[in-house]
Amino acid sequence: MSPGGRIPLILITDTRALAMPWQARRREGAFLSYRGGMTAEGIFPPDEPDWALRRSVAPMMPGYGAHGRFCGCCGGRDPLITALHQLFLDHVRGACPDFSFVICLCNGGAENEVRAKLKSDGMIMARYEF
Repeated sequence: MSPGGRIPLILITDTRALAMPWQARRREGAFLSYRGGMTAEGIFPPDEPDWALRRSVAPMMPGYGAHGRFCGCCGGRDPLITALHQLFLDHVRGACPDFSFVICLCNGGAENEVRAKLKSDGMIMARYEF
């Protein structure tokens, strides 16, 4: 955790970014794939047992949430926000392996959109550091 008590959350768009400083610390990290389980190459990164935790989060379907947040048919949270909330709860309850940071692999064109979406959620901002 960071000095402020929040968990560092690193958004990446390419698995090659894993070779950066995070590669040596994989055993301490949680890895989330927010690409429907696929990379740009069309395959999920190889299952590396070194990660403390690996989860795949299916992106929201196009058009979901088009009616607004109070609509009965599409008022739910984005699956990534839900997954990060659950990951934090699992972490503090000891229901998952311990980790000190989270790597989130998302689509290249959606990185800024994903970052903005996450930063708009108060609980995400209270629990994770970008």
